[in-house]
Amino acid sequence: MERTRAFDRRSVLTGALIVLALLLVIYIPVRVRMAREEHARETPAPGTSFTLFVTNRLGGYREPCG
Repeated sequence: MERTRAFDRRSVLTGALIVLALLLVIYIPVRVRMAREEHARETPAPGTSFTLFVTNRLGGYREPCG
């Protein structure tokens, strides 16, 4: 009776480890791809222009352009 229980526990443990390994093998490349896509979205494309607002006033308000 003890051998059957030990065998069942061992097979369940082995199955759980196999499933865990498969999930990791699937998850890691997907996560890396997602991180690369996020980085690509954050990085501006070459030739992208930016508008820079500069003022020498310290009052904290803007006036409409003239």
